[in-house]
Amino acid sequence: MANADCVALKQTLNEYLTLLEKYKDFELGLILSRTAYYGDKMLTHARLARIERKLGNEGESGNQMKLAVEACGQLGWQDCSEDKIVSLSRMTEETNPIGCLSNFR
Repeated sequence: MANADCVALKQTLNEYLTLLEKYKDFELGLILSRTAYYGDKMLTHARLARIERKLGNEGESGNQMKLAVEACGQLGWQDCSEDKIVSLSRMTEETNPIGCLSNFR
């Protein structure tokens, strides 16, 4: 993802969300645990929110962040603020940088 442009990355992340939904049946013990599902969903929506903000789509950025906060809430965490979620997103990008989000909140 280091060299991906933002539009292509949006498409890839949305495809990943579709894949998550396909394999989310954690009650049956298939592939994803509940924690992995909601954690990935939270981080993916957070990245999409940041991309939308960078592209100037404030409304869609807000929608994506709302979905990130909802997924965070399903994890049972006490702090599901936008700042905390963005911080977690940026932290994961330290080892796996996303080119279009470099130096962008």
